[in-house]
Amino acid sequence: MEKERRPIMESDAQNWEAEFDPGLERGLGIYGRKRLDYLKNYRPAVYREMQEGAFLRRHLEETDRLAYQWLDEMLPALAKSAGATQELKARDPLQWAGLMNSCKAQVEEIIYAQLVYA
Repeated sequence: MEKERRPIMESDAQNWEAEFDPGLERGLGIYGRKRLDYLKNYRPAVYREMQEGAFLRRHLEETDRLAYQWLDEMLPALAKSAGATQELKARDPLQWAGLMNSCKAQVEEIIYAQLVYA
């Protein structure tokens, strides 16, 4: 038995357009997109307020810019304190890569906790 299909209503199309705005994510980095996803799914009132106030895009761009700035500032200092030097890179590239991956993961945890999911 075939299910009865209901016709697509104009309000359905408007709801879909409100949910899916491909231009909003264009030009954003990973942190801006993750912040957008967080706001949509876990802070819908804040998301709607920002959208209505027309500063959602600016907020996402600022979040993205700040996250990359934190990454650029914190990663070298953390790598240095972990011992990921150029000498280690030349001597043992696998260990150096492991240390760098660990440092980047630590910095990203800080970025997610204090900026993206705050």
